Amino acid sequence: IRERENHLYFYAKNNPLSNSDKLGLFSYNTDDDSITGRLQPDTEADISYLEICLATDLVVTGGWEKGHSGGALGPHGRGEAVDFGFAKNPQLRGMKDKFMCCAKRAGFNFGQYEPTPPHFHIQRGTGRGGATGDMPNCCKQPRCCI
Repeated sequence: IRERENHLYFYAKNNPLSNSDKLGLFSYNTDDDSITGRLQPDTEADISYLEICLATDLVVTGGWEKGHSGGALGPHGRGEAVDFGFAKNPQLRGMKDKFMCCAKRAGFNFGQYEPTPPHFHIQRGTGRGGATGDMPNCCKQPRCCI
């Protein structure tokens, strides 16, 4: 473990340019952009803040894929929505309230738990008709933490 701690690119599986955000604070579940595409820089920054609020490392399991509902024009297609599957993020199970509150504070405006497969979906914009999904009204100021 000590060797891993001293390895500068361990956090990104020795591939910091394609396997994590520019700051190296979270990782994607794959190097293959056709499976999990990279997100917009503002969305990546919000995820980095989300990790700080939750005090845990996160693995993005859904990024800008055009195969999501809404296609290229939907929130995933624009790189503004992100999924965190429980298979890659088991620490998130049972943390719905805290996760959604931290997501709100990080700058996301819509969030929901989706059961198949189990994951949290969050996005920077609101849902249809201004819907916020499971987002609580816990903090009106962006970037405030619990």
